[in-house]
Amino acid sequence: MKAGNIITDGSAVVESLSAGNIQSGLASVTTTAGAWVTRSVTFPMTFFAAPVVAVTGNTAMPATGSTTTLMYAVTSVTTNSFTLAVFRSTAITMNIGWIAIA
Repeated sequence: MKAGNIITDGSAVVESLSAGNIQSGLASVTTTAGAWVTRSVTFPMTFFAAPVVAVTGNTAMPATGSTTTLMYAVTSVTTNSFTLAVFRSTAITMNIGWIAIA
């Protein structure tokens, strides 16, 4: 994969990202009430270096007045994959959106 292209706008030089430097997707996770669960996520294509990975929950809103807790974390990032850890106080199957940039 290429690192990107150099663009000059007359006052600054900016490196633009090529399509190979950004990958994204959804990971389906079934939570266990009150426990952390982990899932390995494999990138569609291998990165040239370990990317930065950001995640966000994509789930239904809890009922009004609910005290549902949702936490997630990313660990063990390599050029091929990362581990997603999810905690939710209720059991549900949900999607976690992710984007990785190298």
